[in-house]
Amino acid sequence: MRTLVLGGTGFIGSPLVTVLSGRGVDVVTLGRAASADVVLDVLDPEALAAYLRREPFDVVVNLAGAGLATESVGLHVMQEVNALLPARALSVLLDLPTPPAFVHAASSTERQRDDEPHESEYSRTKHDGAQAVRALAADATTPIVLARIHNTYGPDQPRTRFVAGTIGELAAGRPVRLNYPGRVRDFVLVDDVAHSIADVVVSPVSAPREVELGTGVGTALRDLALTVARLLGRPASLVESAGLAVTDPHPYAVAQQPGGTLGTCRTTLDEGLARTLRE
Repeated sequence: MRTLVLGGTGFIGSPLVTVLSGRGVDVVTLGRAASADVVLDVLDPEALAAYLRREPFDVVVNLAGAGLATESVGLHVMQEVNALLPARALSVLLDLPTPPAFVHAASSTERQRDDEPHESEYSRTKHDGAQAVRALAADATTPIVLARIHNTYGPDQPRTRFVAGTIGELAAGRPVRLNYPGRVRDFVLVDDVAHSIADVVVSPVSAPREVELGTGVGTALRDLALTVARLLGRPASLVESAGLAVTDPHPYAVAQQPGGTLGTCRTTLDEGLARTLRE
């Protein structure tokens, strides 16, 4: 099985490549990073289309994303990578004589109803990209899977993300100030996400059209910060609440699937945080 991973050198892409390679999958990574197997500007539609038409793959995984870990990319790049790239790539693939299966990494921050506000420009652009994939998938005969990934954490996570930032501040003995201490999110270990996506890659035909990758357990941000403090041996008083809002302006987000099946995302938060701190 030959698999192409767009964004395969990133936080989730790197462990996914390791897992797939361990299962005997021939993996090729493509992206702008110098460490990618194929260094290509994904913002260049013609270059991307030419490569996809030239190289045969059984499965293409889109993990490319922009704007989640840094505020410096700009709205234009976020729009190009998150909103436009998925449909551009899938459109080219669907025109091939034998289209490969396509797995798209969606985000739990994407709104689920039209009357919900977008959490950020990142969530808006990711939502637009996922909707474009859904539209193309409606008439497609090749397997197309949207994997809605919940709040992923683990070793090597960018420091701008909540878990990594909280660990960094508390490890240094600095306080963590929470604007929405009661905000509930489903925190899932990156290794579990990688194994779950790998399960879809090796058997895309049997996978549902949409799958959620999370633990199914919600944790308030304050409780997570307190857990990190406990594991680091720091006083609970370092976890502070700004008290800016009582009500979370964004929806409760916990992975849910029929029958409670959540793939291989089974690592508890305590176990995952302890592993993250060790590594």
